[in-house]
Amino acid sequence: MTHRALVERNTRAELGTSGEELPAVWETHIAALPCFLYTPKGREPVQPTGVIVTESPMMLAPWGTDITESDRVNGVNDRLGKTYRAGIFRIASVIEAHDHLEVQLEAVA
Repeated sequence: MTHRALVERNTRAELGTSGEELPAVWETHIAALPCFLYTPKGREPVQPTGVIVTESPMMLAPWGTDITESDRVNGVNDRLGKTYRAGIFRIASVIEAHDHLEVQLEAVA
C-alpha cells in the first residue's frame, strides 16, 4: 500500500464527577498504518437548480487491522514520509471486504 496513516485512539475512559464526558485524550495507536487513501467524488442535489460536489475520503487498510469507529486518523503520508493529506479525520465506518478493510473518513473541522 502506498500511504501510511497515523491512527490515534482515545485513552480516556472515565466520566467527569457529574457524569459528563471528559475531553478525549488521543494517543498514537498505529504510528504508520500501511494504507491507500483516495477520494471518490460524488454529486448531491442541494436545490432544484444546482448540485454540489461532495468529498468523502476512503482508506483501504490491511485485513485484521485493529481500527474502529472510535479511533481517528491524524494525517496520511506517502512511503517516504512526505505529507499526502494533512488534518484530522473521524472514522465514519469500517467495512470488512474479502481481503482488506474499507474505512470511510470524515474531515474534522
